[in-house]
Amino acid sequence: MSRENGLASPDGCWNKRPTSAAANSPIPVLAATATAEDVPIILRGLGTVTAFNTVAVKSRVGGNITRINFTEGQEVKAGDLLIEIDPRPFQAALDQAKATLARDQANLKNAQADLARYAQLLQKNFAPEQQYATQQATVAEDEATIQNDQAAIDAAKLNVEYASIRSPIDGIVGIKQVDVGNLVQVNSQTLVVITQIKPIYVIFSFPEADIPRIRSAMAERKLAVQAYDATDQKQVSQGVQPRRQSGRPGNGNGQAESRILQLR
Repeated sequence: MSRENGLASPDGCWNKRPTSAAANSPIPVLAATATAEDVPIILRGLGTVTAFNTVAVKSRVGGNITRINFTEGQEVKAGDLLIEIDPRPFQAALDQAKATLARDQANLKNAQADLARYAQLLQKNFAPEQQYATQQATVAEDEATIQNDQAAIDAAKLNVEYASIRSPIDGIVGIKQVDVGNLVQVNSQTLVVITQIKPIYVIFSFPEADIPRIRSAMAERKLAVQAYDATDQKQVSQGVQPRRQSGRPGNGNGQAESRILQLR
């Protein structure tokens, strides 16, 4: 019996040498047309999510809270009713201002009628010129009073509107700071905080050496920005080019800010 050519391993096993047919088998070669293409340059940085807008809602009028129309964590739209303050004092002030305007309008109408009569008497020399001038001043004074009354009505209407506190932006409602029955003062305490997260900002840092390249690329085109979760495995959103970037010489890093449409 003859033994095939091979090598003995340290454990005493006999390793067979590759046959000449296997050693001489051709290696496949694939051909492709060479082309010139842009290769994306990806810069990675640790980002911080920042709210697009944050509003601390306060009351413009004082009074007792009669109703709260939101739940904590609720998504609201701009103009949605959040809190109602007892409007009765402000409605009474509005009604009083309207009554004052009606009274002064009657006085103005009477003064204008007297002025017309004095004008006819003055043409016939039956009334002194001084009396006519005095009546003219009375009419002007009543007209100014009417304007003042109208301004008082407008202010009273604003107070009635301010008694209904509405959301100034789209966003998420935070923890309520007041309850029904609480007495609030004008611009004295935060009632609730609304945070806008659609869109949202992501601020991220780069080495200072990359800032010139980012600025140069921003001048030529829009840059794509992708946001990943904490594990750096799942893409949670994408956004537009950095909105602004800054760097201080010598600090070793720079910051860029991107607007993300939505984080899911």
